[in-house]
Amino acid sequence: MRLVALLSARAPAAGPAASAFAPDELHIGVHLPVEHQARQAILAGAQLLLLRTEFPSPELARAADRLARESGISVLIVGDGPELARRIEKDDRIMMLGGQMILPQPAMDELAVAEVPALLVTPTEPATAHFERIDGNHVWAGGLLISGDTVLSTVDMLGEWDLELTLLRRAVQQNARRIELPSVMAESARLVRIDERADAERALAALTEGAGADEKEGDALSAALAPVRRRLVASLAGLQVNPSRLSWAGGMLAIFGIAAASADWPRIALVIALAAEVALGLHDGCARIMLRRGAPPWLQVLVKGASLAVLGVIGGRLAQGELLALLGALLPLALVAIQAFADARNRPVSSDRSARWTRLGTATTLAIALAGAMIGWTADAFALIGLCAFGTVAARLLAPPPKRI
Repeated sequence: MRLVALLSARAPAAGPAASAFAPDELHIGVHLPVEHQARQAILAGAQLLLLRTEFPSPELARAADRLARESGISVLIVGDGPELARRIEKDDRIMMLGGQMILPQPAMDELAVAEVPALLVTPTEPATAHFERIDGNHVWAGGLLISGDTVLSTVDMLGEWDLELTLLRRAVQQNARRIELPSVMAESARLVRIDERADAERALAALTEGAGADEKEGDALSAALAPVRRRLVASLAGLQVNPSRLSWAGGMLAIFGIAAASADWPRIALVIALAAEVALGLHDGCARIMLRRGAPPWLQVLVKGASLAVLGVIGGRLAQGELLALLGALLPLALVAIQAFADARNRPVSSDRSARWTRLGTATTLAIALAGAMIGWTADAFALIGLCAFGTVAARLLAPPPKRI
């Protein structure tokens, strides 16, 4: 049985901005709300995406093509009942999401594996008063799992094309299992209906905070600068900056950094290389909240490799041809490269904050070298890099083994 995601690209049926805004005017970052729903459905295991709309816009068509290309599954735009009926089968499991609704990913994951029929609900509270009411205690939280047979029979009903509310009523009549979400999710905008731009901004802020809380990578410096990075990511997403442009900018800056180091402009080279690392990090942050893929592996290797190459060229010039000094400059960089390779191969899974002290990233290494170069202590900065590299490696080797169950 297929899991089919049925999504609506129509304007919300109610709400203060229902008549003032068309769906295409409201975005969560660079996405239409329906594209964000689609990406969530793909993560939940959907094998077919059906986007319902009477008037498909060019932006929606581009979003459907992009989703199909990135995910490898069929993404179809359907305009009426008969067309929808041709796309689904009786034994399909239909996961329908409310128009303009943004749901927490764990709730959608739980709904996707539930027994049919099932629906997401949340208690009736002031924060959820504008949601569709089910009874005196609950409102609909925007997610519904129902059989394809029920959808087909509903489509066949003469004069019925308010499909969303009709299917919701039928699920309630079938005594669907209710998966209750706490009302605090609506208060914190983790569960939200995008009726106006303020809702989209709240949803984007909640997604940014959630992505930051789940982040487990990076070293101690990146953890210290995480609040600043989250603000920059939220600002870029709010300006609808395409994440891929950031990664490509990082790649170009990495090449310019190597060129500047080769021309014996160490400070400029370090600034450019650090800017490339920042661009790559901002891309990853934007991609995380937009549920997009990170930068291509080869581009990550290019940026990280260019950072180490810049440091290697500067260290080589500091050594002035002395073998011992050259080894002292390059060996710590080799340890940083090994750590970066190990972290890329085995993604960090520990949520323990102390684990960040066992990592030394290329961006932190560049920051140390740049700080030393700015005050004329470049050699001392390389010595500090060496101490940090050996310290983090020692911390990894001496860390207690994980407990066995």
